[in-house]
Amino acid sequence: MNHDTSGSSVKHRKKPLWKRTASALTAVTVFFSVLIGSTPARADDSSCGFASGMGYACAYVNGSGTWINHIWAIRSKTLPPEICRSSAWAFYIPPWGGAYGLGYTERNDCVFGTARAYMAVNRRVPSGSRVCTKFMEFGQPVGPEPCVTVR
Repeated sequence: MNHDTSGSSVKHRKKPLWKRTASALTAVTVFFSVLIGSTPARADDSSCGFASGMGYACAYVNGSGTWINHIWAIRSKTLPPEICRSSAWAFYIPPWGGAYGLGYTERNDCVFGTARAYMAVNRRVPSGSRVCTKFMEFGQPVGPEPCVTVR
């Protein structure tokens, strides 16, 4: 009697696309939770949009209600060239209009893949305001201006 113990008779099926997509989204969520180090308050949140270079631009707002502790502006791209001479702005737009600065940061170096900008805010904004970030490279805006509404 000949027994095959190599396991070659076991067939492996590829997971359905929705399961692979769900796994990838879970991994991205865990990555950003670890990256930020704290979970944004429910009234605050995060927002992302597609940007040039097959990438994205995101705003992560941490706080409680209308109090903003800090903001992360994150820019990522998969296509070259790298992200160079970048700057990030954080601002809010109250319900009645206008735009008011919350923070600014810049880098004069280049990074591959992902550039992160942390801005400590520690202040309250009017209820219903949109808190946004704007990422720039070489003085030019890239991608959307992702915003979250605080209440």
